[in-house]
Amino acid sequence: VECGSADWEVSQALSGSGDRTLRLWDLKTGATLQVFHGHAKSVRSISVDWLARRAFSGGRDEMLHVWDLAKPESLQVLVGCQGTVECIVSDSASKSVLTGSSDGKLRLWNCSSGEVVRHFDGHEGPVRCLDVDWTAARAVSGGHDGALRFWDVSNGMQVRHIKCHSFRVPLYCLATTW
Repeated sequence: VECGSADWEVSQALSGSGDRTLRLWDLKTGATLQVFHGHAKSVRSISVDWLARRAFSGGRDEMLHVWDLAKPESLQVLVGCQGTVECIVSDSASKSVLTGSSDGKLRLWNCSSGEVVRHFDGHEGPVRCLDVDWTAARAVSGGHDGALRFWDVSNGMQVRHIKCHSFRVPLYCLATTW
């Protein structure tokens, strides 16, 4: 298992793994409810809107898949990533997704058109973690370069940079309370 998301109220979890699948789990019984096929290489990142029953997954195949959790087929495949999709944050209300990739870039996607709206440049190495405050149009990302970078999502501009660790100590996760 390379990534996961859980909804404790509905007692379900979604995982992505090196076998190129996503799996929907019943947390009470441990049973597999659905297996999703579509990635050509391992799944490295997912974002789930549990209310809308919609999921996004990215992986080493450089593709972003959109899923309806009730169906095993991919609804949409977004092409345009360069490198492994390492992290994803989605927003159903705006039909937007922000991804971070091994090429050091963040990409803002419009899910309606399937197009990349803008690129966010700044990391010197893979982007490993990401969070977004969609209401305030701000994001924070961390990467292999040991830096936290703060972004204005509305224009893609970096507004702050904090060098947290040396280049040999990458950031793999972060948590925000905005």
